[in-house]
Amino acid sequence: MITQCDIEVLEVLRKGLSDYIKAEDIRLEENSAERKPGILVLNTGFTITDSSIGGYGGEKQEVRTESFDTDGKKSDFTLETPPLRPLSVVEQPPGTRRSEPDDFTVDYEKGVISFRTPPDRGKRSLQVQYCVSQSLAEVVTLQADLDYVITIIAEEPKNRDHLMLELVKTLFDRRNFIHAEDLTEIRLVRGYLGCEVSPSKVLPAVLNCQIGSIITIEIGLPTIKQIDISQK
Repeated sequence: MITQCDIEVLEVLRKGLSDYIKAEDIRLEENSAERKPGILVLNTGFTITDSSIGGYGGEKQEVRTESFDTDGKKSDFTLETPPLRPLSVVEQPPGTRRSEPDDFTVDYEKGVISFRTPPDRGKRSLQVQYCVSQSLAEVVTLQADLDYVITIIAEEPKNRDHLMLELVKTLFDRRNFIHAEDLTEIRLVRGYLGCEVSPSKVLPAVLNCQIGSIITIEIGLPTIKQIDISQK
């Protein structure tokens, strides 16, 4: 989750600031004493704003694909496992989709596909993709806030302050986040502008911000092996 958000934040900054700084100079901050001029991005942690607002995203189903040989005479084909309704994809020959009930019918309890006309002869010419009734996991979505510290290092105060202004513009413009699927919102928290300590040393500028992200969690569902019913 965090790694993907880091990548998307870098892409947003590199695209929005391309007129002012090279892409390679906008990078993730590393634990290094050497800090070259550029923009450094550091994720300092995250919080779940409210787990109670997590949405139930349904259940993740197991998807299976089966292939059958056809002889031009056989009309009925039995799947290994009874499928959920409806079948995802039925192709015969591969690449040509068949539709229910125009081309075939399905006995979902027995897992039998019955074609109205026997499919033409072919090796593995019938392909069926379907979901099975047993769920693999429950999908839950949560809202998280990721804390970022963005540091601007420049050799001159004028360049540093200009980059800070353009950085704020880039983060404030929601259009820059259209293609960042994992990022939902951004809040600029606080900025700090360093002073010129000496002609050869300029303190960096720092911007603190929070970036919202949707976390998707898959919770495995236990398998029910046996149900015992006792009668008193």
